[in-house]
Amino acid sequence: MLLVPGVVAVAYGISAPSGPAWVRTATAAVGAVLAAVFSVRALTRPEPLLRIGLLRNPTSGRGAAVLALHAAPYCGTVVLTPAHVQILRADSASATAGPLAVRTTAQPVPAGPPPAGRGWWP
Repeated sequence: MLLVPGVVAVAYGISAPSGPAWVRTATAAVGAVLAAVFSVRALTRPEPLLRIGLLRNPTSGRGAAVLALHAAPYCGTVVLTPAHVQILRADSASATAGPLAVRTTAQPVPAGPPPAGRGWWP
């Protein structure tokens, strides 16, 4: 019950568009404290909700770091590209989502294995 409110508070504190700076900073700080308390509890419990101790293993820790470093920019572009197009064209959300949805769902998909001797899909 501490991790989700903590992450939301950090995200809101960092990205809040208006309001006093001290409120945004305090919100992000409270969120960081909630996430830290969750992490400490997860490390000290015999049966934690989320096994953070697995990240001590170098292989698991590096793998999680690479995944996070890949997923953050990728998901950011998935969210920001439609918003950027919407702002540039001054369209509504539905006018922006329509062409983007058609473009992403109408991509050609290979239907089966390649012919013999041609390798994988060109």
